[in-house]
Amino acid sequence: MSRPTVVVSPRELRQERIELDGEAFRHLFRARRLGAGAGLRLVDGRGAARWAEVDSVGRRRAGIALGDEAPPNEAPVAVELWVGVPRPRRAAWLVEKATEVGITALRWLDTAHSGRTVPEPALERHRRIAVAAVEQSSRALVPEISGLHPLSDLVAALEPKTPTLVLDRRAPTVPPGEAPDAAAWRRAGAVRVVVGPEGGLRAEEIEELESAGAKRLRLGERVLRVETAAVVAAGVVLWSVGGGAFSEL
Repeated sequence: MSRPTVVVSPRELRQERIELDGEAFRHLFRARRLGAGAGLRLVDGRGAARWAEVDSVGRRRAGIALGDEAPPNEAPVAVELWVGVPRPRRAAWLVEKATEVGITALRWLDTAHSGRTVPEPALERHRRIAVAAVEQSSRALVPEISGLHPLSDLVAALEPKTPTLVLDRRAPTVPPGEAPDAAAWRRAGAVRVVVGPEGGLRAEEIEELESAGAKRLRLGERVLRVETAAVVAAGVVLWSVGGGAFSEL
């Protein structure tokens, strides 16, 4: 049985002993009924991890002794998603699944066809979902989630050293079994994936991104929902470079 992963603050991860209370305590010691001597894996949400052991359990808090460095379980390539905002429930699903797969950031994108906003309470909920997904999937890095970004923010972020892929059903189909350029992705160490909203990106928006250095990518013949396309695209990139949530499949 694998050790549960718990996200703590960077300051706590540097200490030799901490105490867990609140929701983390209720989940681990009331719902899961862990006791003294149980092993944990603590992460700081920034990519660092340490093994730990429960040394005491009280009524409302537990003492945790921190040990050696633990594997971060992060991919060799950072994948950043820029996504047109789907409906709220689907947006929450996307945050959870993309975090499990292994993305490092999610930027909600405002485009001509989007028509949706992301208020701060929704962003905070997405961040909580991401923390829970990191713990569930035994990662160490909590993706940064931000938005709503205009297309100009994305264009300004483009630079030659980071490959940018724009999903577009009008792009040529990649031959079966071939990744578009996995070797280049590994060399760059980062990939940016852009997914339009329902209705897709306008031709002029794609042209603007292409002029800034982005490349179009077609996932296949079927029409996918926004959230499905984003998770599949992130998975394709991470699988191609030998990382993500696929080591135990």
